[in-house]
Amino acid sequence: MMAIKQRRKNVNLQTLILFPLIFISCAKIQINTPSSRFITSEAQGKTLSGSVRLEMQSGTEGTLDFQNEKTDNPLELRNNVTNLGLSLDLGLTQKIDFFLKGNSLAPATYNLKYQILGPSRKEATKGSHSMAISLGYGQEYNTELNQDDSIFNDSNDNITAEVEQSLLEASLIYGHRTHEDVLVYTSVQALKHDINFEFESSNSLNGKKLTLNSWVYGLSLGAIRYYKKFYLNLEISAQNTNWTHNDAITYAFVNLALGYKWD
Repeated sequence: MMAIKQRRKNVNLQTLILFPLIFISCAKIQINTPSSRFITSEAQGKTLSGSVRLEMQSGTEGTLDFQNEKTDNPLELRNNVTNLGLSLDLGLTQKIDFFLKGNSLAPATYNLKYQILGPSRKEATKGSHSMAISLGYGQEYNTELNQDDSIFNDSNDNITAEVEQSLLEASLIYGHRTHEDVLVYTSVQALKHDINFEFESSNSLNGKKLTLNSWVYGLSLGAIRYYKKFYLNLEISAQNTNWTHNDAITYAFVNLALGYKWD
């Protein structure tokens, strides 16, 4: 009987030791930096003319595992994840557009585009050339819980954290109308992605703070086929990231979008 009691004490002691380790190894953060752009070189050309778009938004995704209670582990990066996103483009003046982009795993960005060369979408014809610049910013403050469909991925820990994400981006876009209803464009872009965490409830991370950031550089090549009211957009892109605690890495992506436009 004494031997049985001693064995139970040993089992309970092992459980108490292993219990927090299980939670530590399962607490993860999921981060997504979209690569797809779908931003053309042509402004809408008229106030309140615009379009809405359903997009495949691929991009570099990373998972941070807090193994051994460390917050400086490198991200596990991959390029095989695609999210659905929505975009709204709206003409403000003949040469200036406002557009809003977002998906569930990255902050929505508010952007302005200024066309510096060529005719607008409404005036473009076969052979037209165009060029534009864009600047955008997005910021989110959220209280994230591990039971939400949130930034915490596959976590069994009872995590609550204040999370701040920000995106600052700029791009230069050039386009050419190869046909009356076909626009081919290419763009280069730079983006700054910052994420700050302050853990408020966690078996292993309570009170800890974490900051991750990356400069992101990209190149896109896309084509749009316009129809009467709808359009199809195919885009190939490359994205280089250099996240904190990771070496720089470049991934390539192929994305599609379906849009509806009005004049």
